[in-house]
Amino acid sequence: MPQDMVDWLRPTFLLRTGLEVALSGLFARFADKRELEAGLPSDPAAEPGAPIPYADRTFRDEDGVLWFDYASDVGEGFDPTYTVAWLLAQPSLSIGGERQRHHTKRGRFLVLGGDQVYPSASWDAYRDRFVGPYRAALPFTKSDNPHVYAIPGNHDWYDGLTSFMRLFSQPSWIGAWRTRQRRSYFALRLSEKWWLWATDIQFDTYMDGPQLDYFRGKRRDLRDGHRVILATAKPSWVGAHGNGETGLKREGSWEVLSYIEEELIGGKTGARVAVTITGDKHHYSRYQRGVPGRPKHRITAGGGGAHTSATHDLERFIHLRPHGSDASVCYERFGTSPTPEQSRAMRPVALRRIAREHPLGWLIGAIYAVLAVLMADGIKDQDTGLESELLGGSFFSLLVDSGTVWNLGLIMLLLFGLRTFARRGKLSKAKAWLFATVHTLAHVLPAIALTLLALLLFEGWGWAGEKGVLLGWVAAALLFMVGFSYGSLVFAVYLGLANMNNALQHATEIYGGLASTDYKNFLRFRLDPNEQLTIYPVGIRTCPRWEVSKRDAGESDPWFEPHPTEPEATLIEAPIRVDPG
Repeated sequence: MPQDMVDWLRPTFLLRTGLEVALSGLFARFADKRELEAGLPSDPAAEPGAPIPYADRTFRDEDGVLWFDYASDVGEGFDPTYTVAWLLAQPSLSIGGERQRHHTKRGRFLVLGGDQVYPSASWDAYRDRFVGPYRAALPFTKSDNPHVYAIPGNHDWYDGLTSFMRLFSQPSWIGAWRTRQRRSYFALRLSEKWWLWATDIQFDTYMDGPQLDYFRGKRRDLRDGHRVILATAKPSWVGAHGNGETGLKREGSWEVLSYIEEELIGGKTGARVAVTITGDKHHYSRYQRGVPGRPKHRITAGGGGAHTSATHDLERFIHLRPHGSDASVCYERFGTSPTPEQSRAMRPVALRRIAREHPLGWLIGAIYAVLAVLMADGIKDQDTGLESELLGGSFFSLLVDSGTVWNLGLIMLLLFGLRTFARRGKLSKAKAWLFATVHTLAHVLPAIALTLLALLLFEGWGWAGEKGVLLGWVAAALLFMVGFSYGSLVFAVYLGLANMNNALQHATEIYGGLASTDYKNFLRFRLDPNEQLTIYPVGIRTCPRWEVSKRDAGESDPWFEPHPTEPEATLIEAPIRVDPG
């Protein structure tokens, strides 16, 4: 069944996801499924008589060109996921502007760069959010069935990689796409000079022993002049620093990635990484090292179907310290989708949605209501059942009487919770406390004032004054409605102010709350007989709605048709050409 976009700020989802993250991180340290992969075959499964590797002529078109595709973060909402799958499934795509069109062909294989399912991995989630859309987009081909490979992202790891291994690591079909790999990582020979390596970094932890042995074995096949496309599950160069120790067994994805690039691939082999591709961030961005004659590209292309994330928080220049080097290397940012201007324009739209209609207001309203009940319980006589009369008095006397260990504890719990929430970005400890304190006061002070005013007002009503139990609960009902509207507004204002203070602060919550299906993307690669690699960054500005096709469809026709029009594939930036020399 077609699935809606994930509601990332829904309270029940936040609780469930937090529990899954905690459990998966705990068990991943004690039961790393990658260790079990050592007993599996090390190379992709081959059909009888099928040539491997992809350097074989049978995988190339009539011009001797090898085409292959890359998409990442694909399995969230049906419309964007199916839009990308539908474009990937087309036998050919013409992309570009009015002056120049580039005619591309469907890849002989597709690499999925992580997070094939949201919000967490399970067999049902894979079936509904990934397998279903891709099977419907390309149900059958008469010949030249494309292959599919995948590496896991953090969401794929939430069930310990069980569903991922069941789907991708044994011979099976996803529509007309054929799975080929046996492990969660792999290396593919593309030509005489080109390779594609894809790694599994789990939760940014160190590289496991079997995987390290696997790539050390592949390293022996590298020669001077070989070039490698390296696929990883996270753009670890964003936020990395130009100083600091880099080590294989040190946790952190940049340390692992740098070791792979400089030691396993580079070093004495004479080979080097020419392009690093990743997803995780649901946008397109490219950083390039400006060394004359030897550019190096780091591309994030996580727009395969998940909600759009921000780009205005990306630095123009980043400085990275490679493994084994004392000097940092500068990379400059080039194309992005959405553009920084478009990214900023999405922020107020997201904040308005969070303030007006987001279900997170139910949780905020409930906190206000509990505070009102606890205050009423503190004001009334010593009966803890809220059944006796409330004490008469002024506003300030009621304020003093309302203080109990329970409502003070609730306020402190809220403060520490909001402080932990504030630390999700790049805030210092002191600034996180400041933001959390102001945020807490913005909720608590109006809630206290309105509760006391409500109790004073309701106590004058004879029917309520005779039954003190009603005072607390009537005030709680009023405060629930206030919390749902005013509290949601305060939360949205906090998110906006924090994000304007630091563009990394709460960007995930803001753009996840918007759940935009715009600005999707994938990469199409062209490797010609002269060993020149061309990368086409394909963008989709808007995704149409898809409905079950009402036409008499053949066995190879897609199952859904777009409304109102077909999606349009464009170039995010000019094709990126990489000369192996």
